[in-house]
Amino acid sequence: MLPYGSYNKKLNVKPTEPLPFEKYLVYGYTETRLPQYTDGTNLFDFSCIFTDDAKNELPTTRSNVTELKRIPIENFILNESQFNAFTYALESEIALIQGPPGTGKSYIGLQLAKFLLNENNWLQWNHRETPLLIVCYTNHALDQFLKGICDFADDKIVRVGSKCKDRVVIKYMMHQWRKEFSNQNHRTLIGHTKRLDREIVKLRSYFKQLNSGLACREAMLFISDNEFLTDERFIEWLTLWNPTKKIYELNVQIIKELIGKGVTESKAREAYASACTKRKNMEDIDVNDLYKKIKRGNFYIGEYKHHTRHWPLIKDIEAVMDLGLQLLRKKNKHYANLGYSEKVAIALLQNANMDVKVIKEECKKYPVKIEKKVEILSDDEGDFKEDPILKLKNEKEKERRKQERKLPIEVEEFGEYIRSVPVMKDYERKDITDIWKTPLQKRWRLYQHWVQEAIVLTKQNLEVLERDYYFYKNQVNELNKELDREILKSAKVIGMTTTGAAKYQSYLKELKPAIVIAEEAAEVLEAHIFTSLTSSCQQLILIGDHQQLRPNTSEYKLKDYHFDVSLFERLIRNGFSHKMLTTQHRMRPVN
Repeated sequence: MLPYGSYNKKLNVKPTEPLPFEKYLVYGYTETRLPQYTDGTNLFDFSCIFTDDAKNELPTTRSNVTELKRIPIENFILNESQFNAFTYALESEIALIQGPPGTGKSYIGLQLAKFLLNENNWLQWNHRETPLLIVCYTNHALDQFLKGICDFADDKIVRVGSKCKDRVVIKYMMHQWRKEFSNQNHRTLIGHTKRLDREIVKLRSYFKQLNSGLACREAMLFISDNEFLTDERFIEWLTLWNPTKKIYELNVQIIKELIGKGVTESKAREAYASACTKRKNMEDIDVNDLYKKIKRGNFYIGEYKHHTRHWPLIKDIEAVMDLGLQLLRKKNKHYANLGYSEKVAIALLQNANMDVKVIKEECKKYPVKIEKKVEILSDDEGDFKEDPILKLKNEKEKERRKQERKLPIEVEEFGEYIRSVPVMKDYERKDITDIWKTPLQKRWRLYQHWVQEAIVLTKQNLEVLERDYYFYKNQVNELNKELDREILKSAKVIGMTTTGAAKYQSYLKELKPAIVIAEEAAEVLEAHIFTSLTSSCQQLILIGDHQQLRPNTSEYKLKDYHFDVSLFERLIRNGFSHKMLTTQHRMRPVN
């Protein structure tokens, strides 16, 4: 979509000064006259277009345009159509140079720029020492053109804009020049702004995590570092998971399979514990091998109690998993408020000294509610459209899932339960004297209490930081404007896109560029060319090919009003004098 805002700002202003080239652009004059900076007798240096042999043979490379035309074409580096376009441009207030791809449109533009920037010609056309303005529709074309100018111009080139990708041109970007022109005060303000920006980005990330109900240790700004010195310690408090403690995890599936083969649970647990102590990789434990081991009696009952005492019984695990299980029907859909997962149930039992009653009591007072969409449709429901409220919930769920992925994989599934508990009340919080002796379910509610406090504190901190940031940012912007004005005034060549020209219109009015060269002119909306012009403009050189590409409009209907016709095309259609490049260089046929 085209950035119309800047253009409208320029075009909506009531005219306080005359429109440049009004008689051509408004009243339809088709015969152009000489630019204001010359009367046709000026002796210019044309060394840029002479061949090396001609420079050695001719008595001088200085001439007026009329005399230049009398010199045989073989003395020039240009072919006949290019030479005609070159001399035509020097004799025209508005010059239109058209050419199919490969005929050297950009080449002619560069030769004209080289001629104008020649030190012997500079002051002849540039009495006020104003910059040469180069305007292109795309950043890529602008960079290519400026890269060509870099081959013959000095360092007084300024590339306006932020989307330069060319390694040669990038050193002429405005922000690079600011480094050279800036003072200590400016650099200090920029440093403050960048530091505040980093802090704001970090706090916004924390704020997003906190709003999901699950945040990293750093986001819990008020938690004492004495309680949680590391992330691992924090996660251990939330989930009982500690990678440094060698406690083998219970594999419920293996125990169930052994019980299904007729083995008692106690023997199955002992056999599994025995296998755990002899295998580095728990995944390598095979049920059939364990069963054979039990039959042979290759282990001692009670030998592995220091492992099995941490493992709850299967019936207790299943009892905890079933807590709060119920189906609710809402708006022709089924949702399940599901109980705890297997891993979480084991952790809860370990924390409650294997007492299911303790967990049940807590669940009764503060039930965990996790809504999950169950794909069940009855025969009479048929097709249905997605409920927008459910869609919003799904988006929130996706964000929460992202936050859960920040947890170690071993405790990832705890996330949804930690987020789903009710927030602990203030009076409960006051009664807690040792957070490490608090039951696991209560820890989650306490955690959510901290989350709510952290949200308030983070929001307050963000407001302070953002206020300071915008204070310094505004100062930096004001200094940047002064620097930009100083940089542009020192430039000999200024390159910008049509968008940049609209944005920097106030600067262009001050700089008063006498000559504007517009590349890709046939692709530019007419209004965009107007934003590049000031009342001080003495010459406009438009280079393009309306037969190849035309301007794009954001609304197709605008084509009905000829918005897709460029100024370049309109002038040619109206019979305005122009020159066409005819010799193809890129795709010449093989003889």
